[in-house]
Amino acid sequence: MHMDVEIRDTTDVPPEAVLALFQTVDWASERTLESVGPALAGTYLLISGWRDDRCVGMVRVLSDGVYRALVEDVIVHPDEQGRGLGRSLLEATLAHPKIRDLEAVFLFTSKPGFYERFGFKTTDAGMYRFLGAYAAGRE
Repeated sequence: MHMDVEIRDTTDVPPEAVLALFQTVDWASERTLESVGPALAGTYLLISGWRDDRCVGMVRVLSDGVYRALVEDVIVHPDEQGRGLGRSLLEATLAHPKIRDLEAVFLFTSKPGFYERFGFKTTDAGMYRFLGAYAAGRE
């Protein structure tokens, strides 16, 4: 269980703590401190988990606040996985007053099974385009 993990609802978190969490997963390990600050500034909702002043999990959401939201990052530190923290963070996110009455919540994932239990459905209707330096070698 994750009983000693504090769940926080604030975007006012140290960028260094978020960067440290990003660096624990392959797909976000190249993010930099210079990019984390602006990303947090543009974040609509951040639900995070903290153990001993260390960010051990988070769900970061972008939204117009009226119609749709995009779950941008869902990360649980490898040492914390399998204890229900990801579930608790996502449940808190979807039940949040800023999210619960929107028309739709979207996300991109390589692990659809985890999200299906929260009512997410896989669709072929989506499209994406990688831009800039990130696009190199990804298309």
